[in-house]
Amino acid sequence: MHIHIAMMGRVTEPVTKAFQALGYDKLYLLSGTKFQESIDKVTDSLSNFKVEVIPEYISGFDFQEIVNTIYRIYERENEKGVTFSINITGGTNLMAAAACSCAFFIGATIYYVMDDDKPVKEQVLSIPTPKTPNMAALKEETREILRYILKKVESGGYATTAELMEEFNKTKQTLNHQINILREEGLVENGEIKRPDGKVDRRYKSIVLTQQGRLVASWI
Repeated sequence: MHIHIAMMGRVTEPVTKAFQALGYDKLYLLSGTKFQESIDKVTDSLSNFKVEVIPEYISGFDFQEIVNTIYRIYERENEKGVTFSINITGGTNLMAAAACSCAFFIGATIYYVMDDDKPVKEQVLSIPTPKTPNMAALKEETREILRYILKKVESGGYATTAELMEEFNKTKQTLNHQINILREEGLVENGEIKRPDGKVDRRYKSIVLTQQGRLVASWI
């Protein structure tokens, strides 16, 4: 099952071209109520292909509403075998920015549709995104650990395994399991701890956030 989420204003061609190139199964159209005629036009054009079209009416200038809508779609549709893609061609620049932010976290492929004389499949461009962490693997207690590490970093400190065991009342084995999940998702890595004399204390390691880890920790 391929779920396609499209930002759309008055122009419908980017949405229909994306279908010709990608052949999605279900379409969520994020658009304003004033573009109902365009929504109806897309719905009619895809009805012959048995594509379910679901409009989501939003403000194109409310970043949080756009993000919340995309996440609600993801939570509703996410299950084994489902893939997501997001078309950022239409709508406002703010809609495109919000969609790109969400795509990173839900593992969606971002597409932009060009307007030229090339064959349709060559007009639909996939935009590379960073490696996406598996957010479903991050249970709430694991997210709490990630947020705590961020808090320590922002205060100029660092977190250690012993400190996290005490803070979250975990055994070493349980904590290591959760840290390994974060490590496998590319969110944390081992760091150095320096002694008062400035030399590295090789007996201990700190747990630090990667750049991706900082982004995810700040987002959640």
